Amino acid sequence: MPGLETLLPLTYTKGVLAGKLTLDEMCMKLSTNPAKIMGLYPRKGAITVGADADLAIIHPNRAHKVVPSQMETNADWSPFEG
Repeated sequence: MPGLETLLPLTYTKGVLAGKLTLDEMCMKLSTNPAKIMGLYPRKGAITVGADADLAIIHPNRAHKVVPSQMETNADWSPFEG
């Protein structure tokens, strides 16, 4: 199922803004924990000296319409379209 591009904004909107996750919990679930599972921690999944600088900067109140034809995915549909 396509969805990698919508994972962060949906988790932020439906998790953090909805009060179901803290921002720290979201970061752990989307970055630190996957890096640990894949054996990449602490080179990935941490903001520390010597780690890769993979950061996402988001606008916390920006609305975005999901349009599959404008996304990087090869799928031509999304369950979140519109």
